[in-house]
Parts: sequence; C-alpha cells; structure tokens
Amino acid sequence: MQEKLPAKLKPLFWSCQFESLNPERHRRTIVKRVLNYGDLEDLRWLVDFYGKKRLAELLEEEIYSSELKKPTRRLVEVLFKVNLPKNEKRSLN
Repeated sequence: MQEKLPAKLKPLFWSCQFESLNPERHRRTIVKRVLNYGDLEDLRWLVDFYGKKRLAELLEEEIYSSELKKPTRRLVEVLFKVNLPKNEKRSLN
C-alpha cells in the first residue's frame, strides 16, 4: 500500500499537515475529505486506492453519517449501496 497521498489531493486537507497523512492510519479523514470536497478524479483515486468493498465497510462502520454533507450522503448510498442513517452517529467500538 502506498505511503503518501497524491499531491493533487493537498488542497482538500487545508487544516492538516498533508505530508504527514498516512493513507491507512488517517483513512477516516481522507475518505471524508475526498467524498465531501473532492472532484470526480479524486473519487476515482479513492475507489482505486481503497477499493469499493472496503470503502463501503468504512462508511458503514467507521464514518458517522453526520460527517458527510447531505448531497454526499446520497451519492455514497447510491455508489456504494449502503444505507446511512440521516442523523445518527454510530459507535466506533
């Protein structure tokens, strides 16, 4: 697995130290930022990197629906065939 994110994604992480982001350790942050603020090319990178199945698992198990913008939630439900509760936070345990 690649250790660094593509430089093209840097503008999405304005509040983070981009060079220190680890794609595995910081996967929640990376997935949320790319889904909420990325473009189609960024989304393609996300799917290519993590895989559609793994992204669906992350979305169902590790990411709160409230962390995604409303239009993003609908896109995620359609693309990854997951049902996200509208305003409910899930436990990370």
